[in-house]
Amino acid sequence: METIGHVRNQIRELIGEYGEREHDAIVSEIHIDPKYAEALEGLEGRGPYYVVLYLFHKVEETHLKAHPRGDVTRPKRGVFATRSQLRPTKIGVCTVELLGREGLILKVRGLDALDGSPVIDIKPYAERFDAPARFRDAGP
Repeated sequence: METIGHVRNQIRELIGEYGEREHDAIVSEIHIDPKYAEALEGLEGRGPYYVVLYLFHKVEETHLKAHPRGDVTRPKRGVFATRSQLRPTKIGVCTVELLGREGLILKVRGLDALDGSPVIDIKPYAERFDAPARFRDAGP
């Protein structure tokens, strides 16, 4: 799979069995490969929120079941019913706030990726696609 860049931040390792951490305050940089410079055109004008897809590059094992949010007091579920990083595809997804851009570097808040994580795509958050009305009130 082609990557478009990588994450730079202070998070060097997973915390706990499932890597749980409060990521809303984390500020990261996404360094974009120069061959994708044109793909950044118009980024700032699309709103403050973006969906980032990245790879769990330090996850060595995968599971088919996991405790939701790593809470062992809750029964295990299939990983497709959780946000666990121990999934077979090793693909992570996170909605972030774009704080700014300097050339090929995007400064974002809220990315739950480790330092060095390969980024595979960035898309503008669009409520009609990412939180369609028929799902908004459906609950967890």
